[in-house]
Amino acid sequence: MSYGEQPLHGSSVAVPVRANTGNRMLVKGRSEYPISRLAMASLLLTLILLTVSIAVILSFYVDFNMCMTGDNNCKDLCSRAQEAGKELSEGSGPEAAGGTSGGQVGPNSYHSSRNEGRFQEASPREEVRAKLPEMRKGHTIVRPLAEKNSLHVGIISDIHLAVEPDVECRTTAAYGLYGCDSIEALVNATLDDMKEKISPQPNHIVLMIGDAAKHQSADTWSPRVALENNERFYQLLSERLEGTPVFPVLGNNDLPEHNELPPISWYANFLDYFKNAIQPPASPSNSVQVTMPEDFTESILAGGYYSALVQSPDHVPLTIVALNTVLFHCKPHDIEAQKIQASDQLAWLYRTLATSERALVIGHHPLTVNFARLTEQNRVLPDWRREYYERFRDVMEKYQRKVVGMFFGHEHIDTIVAEDWTLGTMLIFGVPSISPSFAGEPSYQVVTLDSLSMGIRDIETYNTWLDLGTEKEKGLNFTGYSSMVEIFGTADVGFDEIGRAIDTLKSTDIDNDALVLYQKLKNKMFGGRSFPKTMYRQLFYCFSTFSMARKFLECVENFGYKKDNFYLN
Repeated sequence: MSYGEQPLHGSSVAVPVRANTGNRMLVKGRSEYPISRLAMASLLLTLILLTVSIAVILSFYVDFNMCMTGDNNCKDLCSRAQEAGKELSEGSGPEAAGGTSGGQVGPNSYHSSRNEGRFQEASPREEVRAKLPEMRKGHTIVRPLAEKNSLHVGIISDIHLAVEPDVECRTTAAYGLYGCDSIEALVNATLDDMKEKISPQPNHIVLMIGDAAKHQSADTWSPRVALENNERFYQLLSERLEGTPVFPVLGNNDLPEHNELPPISWYANFLDYFKNAIQPPASPSNSVQVTMPEDFTESILAGGYYSALVQSPDHVPLTIVALNTVLFHCKPHDIEAQKIQASDQLAWLYRTLATSERALVIGHHPLTVNFARLTEQNRVLPDWRREYYERFRDVMEKYQRKVVGMFFGHEHIDTIVAEDWTLGTMLIFGVPSISPSFAGEPSYQVVTLDSLSMGIRDIETYNTWLDLGTEKEKGLNFTGYSSMVEIFGTADVGFDEIGRAIDTLKSTDIDNDALVLYQKLKNKMFGGRSFPKTMYRQLFYCFSTFSMARKFLECVENFGYKKDNFYLN
């Protein structure tokens, strides 16, 4: 041992010290500032942690390089890791709010005991699902990461464009009036805002769920007005949503006579509108490609329905199945003609679903009990004739595992039904309107579909306050008033997650109830189109669980309400 070196206590390791340095003295061969066992342990622990950190960094570097050099198995993990790191660095993760971490959220999956065999991808979200009770409104929500390769779907319905507004609706207000149909400025503002939300995503499309034309009085109905309003609306689509495929359906106000079957020749008026909307000129910012089947023109000319295949390099193929629900509606008087055309559409639907991998079904008239009539007039009004409801459901249940959801319009309000079908829960959504004709706020939705399963990751509803935009004349500000993932506190808008949330309405405890919150949001937004506060919990459960009028009334009766209080149409 050289001069000036002393051994550590209990160790043969020598460290240099200086003797006789002012007030510092050697005491029994050691410095007066001895290194303790605790300090030594801390030093060793630091070295171990440093070694582990270096190993992790090297491992991530290798994985990252694999991602960047085209290893497809690793790309998803890489993008999720980057997003998760960004969220935590910004203080938006679970720990930032004092909550517990739910772990990395993986791709969507709907494989469960309730829906055995529906989609076969394994679920990496079991840890998240186990913690759902902790993630209710007011807590940190573990949301699915917004992957760029997801399919982003803008949905609009019930536009009711009035090229020539009615006398009482003619105004100098910038965006129109409550209780009136949409003026062009309102439609343009809505389309612009929706495009701003979805166009940054490389995969995006739009669904238009019917009623492009203004309302008309039945006794003064004009086919010319219906066509003029549709012609102008499709011009606005091509101008405002350039490069975005739009999949339209016909509504009852797009017909030559209200709620009646049109002559077959009527559908030819919409063939070019539909083709040009579905296959616009290609856009470099949109990776989606749309393929029309061989029977595309034939099905439109025969009955106003069609299908189209949506593809991109980033996600599995999705078939858009666009129905003409007028053929199933309860009001047409020509029963024999309806029977023939409805049967043709059902046979076409069967063939289309049989050859589809995943399908999303859209139509104007809802499959469910009419929500507007129920809440305003206590009328239980099915929009479909029972015969066609049952036959449609038979076809859908045969191919239920392929269907990711159904979207309908007509009622000017967003609704949700999670109904037990043969192979599990089927999700049926109602889409809000752009038109403020029933005093509702102009709204649209953005749906995010998982790239692997095409399952629904989230549905966000955006609305604007028409009166504020009209007063300030500074433009309309659309803000999201509901995200289903945040309202229900789930990891996605899955069949089971929403079904379980609706099941909670059967209990008596209303605290922290997701659907009660959802209903309260609609109370604020849509005024009269919601259930009375004294009974909306149970009625909302029945509405959100049974699409058939008879089943709805049986459910109401089970809760002690008299069926006689409702008018069954």
